[in-house]
Amino acid sequence: MSPAIAAHIVDVLKVLMGKDGTNLGHTRMSTLARNLKYFRRRLHQIGVIVKGSEDSPIVPIMCYFHSKTTAMVRLLLEKNIACTGVMYPVTSFLECRIRICLSPGNTREQLDYALKIISEVVDHIGIKYSRLPHSNEPVEY
Repeated sequence: MSPAIAAHIVDVLKVLMGKDGTNLGHTRMSTLARNLKYFRRRLHQIGVIVKGSEDSPIVPIMCYFHSKTTAMVRLLLEKNIACTGVMYPVTSFLECRIRICLSPGNTREQLDYALKIISEVVDHIGIKYSRLPHSNEPVEY
């Protein structure tokens, strides 16, 4: 690791821990937590299966099949939704998924746009596999 990269990492950690004299780190972490909670709850309402840790900024949406994963990635990228397909051999053959990464810089409008497009795409492809009870109750942001 170069000294410049190491210095940058140290500076970022200082900001996140509040040792830079500001509240920026706490604000960014709480914004990220709010974005994650909102996005994941809305995905559950849409009816997709979401894996991974509730606290992780990486949100995996299960597609299960290679063809559906490929189609979902292509359709989302056409609508300017950044995502990555994860398929065999990285996962087992029937555990294909897409991953969407959130950040504290995402606005509610951006999240709502992404959720609208995701809902349209999963309807089109047919990956609403969740058997959990669906709630149409508004999700607080």
